[in-house]
Amino acid sequence: MKDISAVILVGGEGTRLRPLTLHTPKALVPVVNKPLLSYIIEWFKYQHIYNLIFSVCYQPDKLKSVFGSGSKYGVHINYIVEKEPLGTGGAIKKAERFFKNTTIVINGDVLFDLDLASMLNYHRSKKSKITIALTPVEDPTAYGLVKIDKSGRIIGFLEKPTWDEVGRQRNINAGVYIIEPSILKYIKPNKICSLERNIFPELLLKKESFYGFVAKSMYWIDLGTHEKYRQAHQDILEGKLTNTKYFKKFYVNNVAIGVGTKLSKKTELYGPVVIGENCKIENKVTLNEFTVIGNRCHIAENVYLERCIIWDDVIIESGARLTGCIIGKNSHIGSHSSISDGVVLGDNNRIQPYSYL
Repeated sequence: MKDISAVILVGGEGTRLRPLTLHTPKALVPVVNKPLLSYIIEWFKYQHIYNLIFSVCYQPDKLKSVFGSGSKYGVHINYIVEKEPLGTGGAIKKAERFFKNTTIVINGDVLFDLDLASMLNYHRSKKSKITIALTPVEDPTAYGLVKIDKSGRIIGFLEKPTWDEVGRQRNINAGVYIIEPSILKYIKPNKICSLERNIFPELLLKKESFYGFVAKSMYWIDLGTHEKYRQAHQDILEGKLTNTKYFKKFYVNNVAIGVGTKLSKKTELYGPVVIGENCKIENKVTLNEFTVIGNRCHIAENVYLERCIIWDDVIIESGARLTGCIIGKNSHIGSHSSISDGVVLGDNNRIQPYSYL
């Protein structure tokens, strides 16, 4: 698949993830201490696709500073920058010059584990002009249902259906598309356009060859909310994202410790736990299951952390107790503070000692 390019749509502002995305583009939000988009790059390399196009709108310079030309990741990256959001269809049209032949297009705010080779074979066997990866979900009412016939041809869409409308088919759009260049004729340049709302209905009316590939065993999660963001961490630590080789070099006894990190001998670790690089963990700290600590963090004595996601450069003073929360980078948690389930703090917060959140 070396001759195939991929367009990754990373234009969104990640409003549902705020305050985490106020200073950090959603594509750079750390997931187990790695930018979300780096997992997608790894997946494409696993599929032997090395020519990537990032369609960016929100804070493009930050993405460029992290990923650059892609050389350090073993891929080649081009950037398409939108001055104003053009929607999924508009973004694809702006990248038209890269559609030399069959092209993969994906939403850059999901984690997934899909057998792309099987999907591509299916696409070609059906002589499809566009094929959508579909994944069945237990509760499709929060998504849009995609209806297919027995041959796999897409016959309709149903946005956020009620349970009475769901029926037997519970396939939703997983945000992975295989597209032939001829489809781009339906998209007007420099116009706001949605694939889902504008182009797909027109393809049905024109009776284009339009199929859905049902990936029944596919891992898939949309990181659009704080709840899903936390769930993605737990899933990775449990090994559900099988193509990810993260931390295998030093993942021992369900604990991963980064280079340069110093732990007191009295630290209590109950994995899975991940600690980043150059951290300092002092005496009698307890790190309980599904806790992820970023790089250059300082955790003082007698701190208790459970199911926490701690970003880079965070200081947590002695006696603090945190459970089920997310703490943005460069924050400072005062001594003997208590932060409970569901609390999300953005970057640069200062929590006074003995605070309760």
